[in-house]
Amino acid sequence: MDLHFHSDRTKHSKGFTCTYERVTGGPYVPPTTAAPTAVPTTDPPPTCVPATIKPETPSPTPAPTQPPTNPPTQPPTQPPTQPPTQPPTKPPTQPPTQPPTQPPTQPPTQPPTQPPTQPPTQPPTQPPTQPPTQPPTQPPTQPPTPAPTGPPTTSCDSIVVKTNDWNSGWQGHMLLSPTGAVDGWTVTITFDSYVDKFEVYTAYIVPPESGTSFTIKNKEWNAIPGSIPMKIDFLYRFKEGSPLPKIVSMTFNNENLCGGGPAPTSGPGPTDGPGPTDGPATTNGPVVTPDPGVTSPGCEGGKYNYYEVLHKSLLFYEAQRSGPLPSSNRVPWRGDSALGDAKDAVTDAQIDLTGGYYDAGDHVKFGFPMAGSITVLAWGAIAYKDAYEQAGEMSYMKEAVKWGTDYFIKAHPEANVFYGQVGDGHVDHASWGRPEDMTMSRPAYKITTANPGSDLAGETAAALAAASILFADSDPTYSAVCLQHARELYDFANNYQGKYSDSITDAASFYRSWSGFKDELAWSAAWMYYATKENTYLTDAESHYNGLTGAVVEFSWDDKTAGARALLAQLTGKAKYKSAIKEFCDLYLSKKKTPLGLTWHSQWGPLRYTANAVFLCLRAADMGIETQTYYDYAKSQIHYMLGDNGRSFVVGYGANPPQRPHHRAASCPTNPASSCDWAQYHTSDPNPNVLVGALVGGPGENDDYDDDRMDYISNEVTTDYNAAFQGAVAALANTCGESITNIRTRTSHNNETCCYQ
Repeated sequence: MDLHFHSDRTKHSKGFTCTYERVTGGPYVPPTTAAPTAVPTTDPPPTCVPATIKPETPSPTPAPTQPPTNPPTQPPTQPPTQPPTQPPTKPPTQPPTQPPTQPPTQPPTQPPTQPPTQPPTQPPTQPPTQPPTQPPTQPPTQPPTPAPTGPPTTSCDSIVVKTNDWNSGWQGHMLLSPTGAVDGWTVTITFDSYVDKFEVYTAYIVPPESGTSFTIKNKEWNAIPGSIPMKIDFLYRFKEGSPLPKIVSMTFNNENLCGGGPAPTSGPGPTDGPGPTDGPATTNGPVVTPDPGVTSPGCEGGKYNYYEVLHKSLLFYEAQRSGPLPSSNRVPWRGDSALGDAKDAVTDAQIDLTGGYYDAGDHVKFGFPMAGSITVLAWGAIAYKDAYEQAGEMSYMKEAVKWGTDYFIKAHPEANVFYGQVGDGHVDHASWGRPEDMTMSRPAYKITTANPGSDLAGETAAALAAASILFADSDPTYSAVCLQHARELYDFANNYQGKYSDSITDAASFYRSWSGFKDELAWSAAWMYYATKENTYLTDAESHYNGLTGAVVEFSWDDKTAGARALLAQLTGKAKYKSAIKEFCDLYLSKKKTPLGLTWHSQWGPLRYTANAVFLCLRAADMGIETQTYYDYAKSQIHYMLGDNGRSFVVGYGANPPQRPHHRAASCPTNPASSCDWAQYHTSDPNPNVLVGALVGGPGENDDYDDDRMDYISNEVTTDYNAAFQGAVAALANTCGESITNIRTRTSHNNETCCYQ
């Protein structure tokens, strides 16, 4: 297999445009007696020329005759009249801007922070936040020496693959392909310099856990490999500022895997792409076949590694997937689930509604907030394309969007029929366990011309239109499919008007449409215009927008008015919309703040509301509206969430992150054979599985926070919590954490980006 890695990237910094190209590796040549020549892992020095500021301009208005080839959090209303037999797990919905007047009957979900004990086929997605199960001991005065049975066959850089690194740590995995039967295994890894701490999730570490040589042994459940190759995930920490320790030898059951060749030049694995995937097996031990790792270069000069946050936030979306998981699944404690989804709640007919996302820590697929999440995710990827590409996360971002849009396409079997929910919310919330173990009935609820849902159909049209823009260049065929469904769903929403929660009444207890449907009609029409440039949609968008009344105090899964303001300002450049989005942002700058500086909007999920507002204000800033002020504000709020308050509110990231988010699957034992029930809900232990990247609800108005699984108001996680938060982090990633003197402006639809710092 030929492995070529091209990455023409343009960085923009301090008024200069810097273009450079990665070195390209040639075909992989299997090692013989000599170690393979290492592909350079560093970029050549950039060549910089003065950059030209390119102001964002409104998108053109001509209407093409053909589609272009390029193209939020929920409190309950009332507790159920009959209490469930088990304590409920997710609250019903209530007006998003006010805390509930009664305690909800179901708590929400959120991710754990303990290192997962994952199967060896998936790499860890971040540095663990808790020490391993074996306590470290004093480093030995002389490190143990492995006892190889044969001569070394290759350098270790062909055996391990990097997935992440930072200034005092390195993370990756090794892939082992034993040629014979294995029933129990031991691996010894030796470094060329001292390691402060070696950590692995899928094996036991034989003390010590610091030093230069480490021995790991299988756990009970993986003594016999479940699949080949075996993937063993690990990370290690070292003193900040010291040279990166490098793996110089490794053995598997006393057989040499590597050693004697040149040490890796930048850590124990390739840094620019996958290692060898083809070639004859060696005769001295198992064949090791590395696969591509995720390389996040970080964000130099910044206080927080924004690229790492993007990487982990996308892993949260993978953990929320329903249906048959792909072989590329990176969350090892998740498996296939809800493969029988679903039966029509009215006709009892079986329909294929597998896929999509679980809303939070429960297992209902609520279509309305799911669609809102996908729209905002896609918007962030369109607007801040460079950040995702620089982070190496664009392919994962597109997968996250497509996992949602594939489901929406399935849920839209006819022009005027859309399935907007799978699962009975009350039945689902009366149980606690893994989604893989569900046996309950899974009814599917739909909207039709007789029972319309303009908000649901309109929001889904917006999501599909946004996806059509995102995929226009990379997959024009899929882009066209998304756009066709978007057209039909927009027409359905516009022609048959009504609130979806009046038609899907189960949803009213969890995601009632408080703001009505006119905001979604304006929002979706604007997205249709963005995707098609057909003036009919712009006329509709402005007409629907002009019909909106009432104060605009949030951007959320329920209320899209502020989003419509920002999008119409971007698309038309009209002062009317620019003034409106400025009014919204200025409202947030003037809102009450906690003592440590978080803008305070609502008790229920305060971080989500602030992140949503920040994302819109960053879009406004990119249009030249209070650019410096809004970027400074955004950075202060996102940095509060990442740790400026003294702790991180993102699971598995930063200092002292949450360990007990309200999330069923994350709270269950790592061994799938172990039962999971309300005992896991009530335990005070950290969640065994780390729901990496999830943003929790957040603190009280005095910065108080209790990391308690049963406190769903503070510890719920949902797909809509992360969507705008992730987009805001992507916007900040282009600044690399530095103060902005000349902020970039964008023409997002054409993916033209200039960045100034």
